[in-house]
Amino acid sequence: MLESNASEMKLLRYIKVLSGTIGAVGMVGSLVVFALVPRASIVDYFPVLQDIFPPPEEKPKMVEAKVPVVTVVKKPEAVVALPETITESVPSEYEQFLARDKPEKPPEAPELAVEEADEEVDLDDPGVLEKIAEKATDLTQLRLRWNRGVETASDQGGRFTGWAKRINSKNGQVEELGHFADGLRDGLWVQWSKNSQKQMQGHYKNGRQEGVWTQWKSNGVIAKEYTYVNGKKGRDKIELDQDARRLRWREMLEERERLREERKPMKSGLLPEGKDESGGAYALVKGGTITEHKDSALSHALTSEGEAIALHELPEPASRKLVLKTSYKSLAQGKIKNAAIAFGDIPKNDALLKAGTAIGMNAHVLFPGSWENVSAGVQRAMRPNNISSFDITLAVDLAKRSVTATINDRSLTFPLPEDIKRIRYFGPYVKATSSAFAPIEIVEAK
Repeated sequence: MLESNASEMKLLRYIKVLSGTIGAVGMVGSLVVFALVPRASIVDYFPVLQDIFPPPEEKPKMVEAKVPVVTVVKKPEAVVALPETITESVPSEYEQFLARDKPEKPPEAPELAVEEADEEVDLDDPGVLEKIAEKATDLTQLRLRWNRGVETASDQGGRFTGWAKRINSKNGQVEELGHFADGLRDGLWVQWSKNSQKQMQGHYKNGRQEGVWTQWKSNGVIAKEYTYVNGKKGRDKIELDQDARRLRWREMLEERERLREERKPMKSGLLPEGKDESGGAYALVKGGTITEHKDSALSHALTSEGEAIALHELPEPASRKLVLKTSYKSLAQGKIKNAAIAFGDIPKNDALLKAGTAIGMNAHVLFPGSWENVSAGVQRAMRPNNISSFDITLAVDLAKRSVTATINDRSLTFPLPEDIKRIRYFGPYVKATSSAFAPIEIVEAK
């Protein structure tokens, strides 16, 4: 009995201890939960506890005090401009002594531009004409407009000032040349025909014709002269006295004769016998060798270390007119390159005229006698793009005593020497080089 009571008491004591432990653990767990879990989460799960847990006190927000911004404005300081002092260096006695021995240089005269001296320009001088025409602006490159009967010209820089030219589209020669000032024609203007004969000349002032304007015939004789005032032509043309015309013509002939006497051709003497390896196509060969050329168009080649001619003979000498036509090109690799057509009455180098191209001199030439007389004849600059092959048309007018050679649209005219009364011989010519020639075509022979 006693043992059973003791066991019950022991069990009760264990239960009491266990319940106390469980209660303590539950209290500690509750405290931990209440400490770590936010109130809102606990109330969401256990709404009953909403009245038990008071809401948390709201902490007052900290308000930052605004600091007022103060702008400080500085008064500008007055600036006083002090006079600039220039200190001149005083030369020493030695420098003064050297300066005393130095000669003073005279002031250089400013170069007078062609545009500023257009009234003094002589376009009858071939050198002056070629120089101005080379630098002149093509009229097709300018914007030309008409305003109340006056032509104006402008370029990218505005109103154009300078020399301007018009080029013939067929032969490439200058057919009009004149001066512009501030976009208006002002100064000398000249027009030429297609054969380079002067056709008209006069002056402009502020875009209108002014003063005497002259027109020429094709033979160089003055045809008409008019006086213009502010672009309006006078009612009556200037009548030229017949005696005055004859006097001018006589003076021109005398001047031509004087110039001819001054440039009498130099003589080189007889040329040595040459070789004809063309199959007997030529009447005579002097100074070189004529051979057949592999080119079918340029069938013969003439080569020489000096001057050489290979001449044909006309069946009947031409006493009134002769027109020849052919082509040629240089075969040389060096600097000396030339080719020409020789023609005349006597088959001697000194008695023949030559018309052709001095490629090494960059010029077409027409001269009498030997090569030493090139400067005594006439020359005209080659076109830059025509340096390989050349076409020539030679016209000899024995009635008018003149020779005209047209080489690749470049024309040269030279008076026929008095000792040439007819043309009997013609053929290729070279000087210290080798050139190929096409067969020479006789277009006209009278």
